[in-house]
Amino acid sequence: MNAKLKNSGPRRPSAQELALMPTALLVLFAVPSIGRVTHLFSRWLAGTLSEEVGLTPPRIMLMWLLSRFREPTMGEIASALDLTPRAITRLVDGLVGEGLVERVADSTDGRVFRIRLTPAGRRRFNSLEPKLRGHFVELFADFDKSEIRELIRLSEKLSDRMALSLESE
Repeated sequence: MNAKLKNSGPRRPSAQELALMPTALLVLFAVPSIGRVTHLFSRWLAGTLSEEVGLTPPRIMLMWLLSRFREPTMGEIASALDLTPRAITRLVDGLVGEGLVERVADSTDGRVFRIRLTPAGRRRFNSLEPKLRGHFVELFADFDKSEIRELIRLSEKLSDRMALSLESE
């Protein structure tokens, strides 16, 4: 960790100090850490990638999703990106307007629309993907493979817990 980051803000407990803390005290350090990562990731994504690739973070994430999954519905996209239906509609409308995605009526239910990349959208995303991949690899350069797997596992576990908590409200 560089000196600038290490000495900024409140003192962070060492690994040894964290190991000795009871769970009730540990969570008081975990919550702001998660908040900081969330805030910094959004800023990093917007600053690092959006300027270079010319797309906002939500548009990048939607195009990535569409490049990986075959024609999801608007509801599936909203769930995957944890955005409201209204936000997904605006996001899709913008990309439709640019000719990057299209709505296709579902073959079994005409009320449902599926979203897919247009050929132009696929070309655009395919040209951007190496840049995105390079930035993501650089972001995680200080992590080994097992740490990345553990980060994913823990993030998904926490996300599932938060979603369950929100559903029960």
